[in-house]
Amino acid sequence: MKLFLIFLSLLTVVIFFNAMFYLDSIPWILLLLPICAIFLSHILNFPQIIMLIFIVLVPLDMYASIIPGASESATLFKILFPVTFIIFIIKSVKESNLRESLRLNSMDLWLLILAVFSILSVLNSPDRTMAISEYRRLVSMWLMYFLISRLFKNANWFNAMVITLVFSSLLGLVTGLGAFITGQNYFSQDANSDFIRLTGGSNISPNDYATYLIVPLVMSFYLYLKSEKQSLKILYLLITVANLTGILFTYSRSAVLSLAFGLIFFLVNTRPKIPKKVYLFGFIASLVCIPILPTSILERMTSLSQIGTGNDYSLMRRANYWLVAKNIMKDYFWFGAGPNGFMYLHSAPEYQTISSLIGVPRQPHNEYLKSLTERGIIGTILYGAFILSAYKILLRYKKTPFGRVLFYSFGFFMIMGLFLHLQVNKIYWLHFALIRILPYLYEDREQMDPNLQENTQLTHQKTVTA
Repeated sequence: MKLFLIFLSLLTVVIFFNAMFYLDSIPWILLLLPICAIFLSHILNFPQIIMLIFIVLVPLDMYASIIPGASESATLFKILFPVTFIIFIIKSVKESNLRESLRLNSMDLWLLILAVFSILSVLNSPDRTMAISEYRRLVSMWLMYFLISRLFKNANWFNAMVITLVFSSLLGLVTGLGAFITGQNYFSQDANSDFIRLTGGSNISPNDYATYLIVPLVMSFYLYLKSEKQSLKILYLLITVANLTGILFTYSRSAVLSLAFGLIFFLVNTRPKIPKKVYLFGFIASLVCIPILPTSILERMTSLSQIGTGNDYSLMRRANYWLVAKNIMKDYFWFGAGPNGFMYLHSAPEYQTISSLIGVPRQPHNEYLKSLTERGIIGTILYGAFILSAYKILLRYKKTPFGRVLFYSFGFFMIMGLFLHLQVNKIYWLHFALIRILPYLYEDREQMDPNLQENTQLTHQKTVTA
């Protein structure tokens, strides 16, 4: 029954929001509302299902508009998340397990301290109105991390979330193929005269979309390794290849670099026993595939060699961010300039070193520069402690199947942070929620779904505190 409800929920949301986008007619949309009302009346006891719809819409956010053409703030994310959170709290109180739900581990504790400290950064901001608005977004990301890590700690629900992540990413990729078939990306405003950049069914930047795809990529590869049926192995392998291809067609140079260095990070930390023939296959596949890649992709990647020459304006701006950050740190060393403080001060002549960029607000495209300049050295230490606590959990569970794949995506995000700011990226915090769930999954193996069980010995005792 539970799996049927999951399927029904995902099918309903896809039909409804495709209708909203393509029909573009309020009367037709209203006809679908009773179906959604009936559907919602059956899932109020399952906040996990509502959250799965939320997850489905992340790579399809163009369908999340409540009314086509309305403001970006009028989206289903603003409804689904609060509704799920309220239902979760009510159920926790009714079932007398609110204390258990609020129990904090080291990741939760450091994030809570960071959230409280960030209030000081807001007060230290040169533009408090902007800082408060951004702080609200950060809090929503942190609450999403909290909610997912509680709702999906049961192995069966966790498995459902993994499947949802994998197939929603595939749906987004199929939707985005229209950009290549028609020669125009209807979803993204990030246009380029030389090539079309894939963003799935979302209006997020190509770099953000490439970042989104890494979690479904490692999850689909995990399912490929664990599946016993040959048909499922082929299916998950094809989805893995589709996600990898999707990353390439975002034309995100930072994502490709992060894929490569993330793999090195994974191999160094987990030291998996990979047969030599796998390395040989990967080497031969690289030799065969790289030369046949579209010329536009190869030219995009080789343009990285122009850094420091001034020939690539994008790379020049990124190099300039470091100089701006250095100037900001002179005045905001301890507490930072507050949320979005870098973007505000980037345009200020006393911090900007390039005259053409004075008056132009920009993000630093670097998670660590953003943290240093907006949280200061104290806030960055707290943020680093949160990341380190997640890394320690991964080390403890690196011999488990999910621990291994999350180790790779963790390395990807840490490298990607050098090229992109991730603080309000939904998939970034969902990934930390997945790490937070690991101790729950492997605490009691007898309750685990057989598909999630691991053949090797765990590296911790059952008494590990989640």
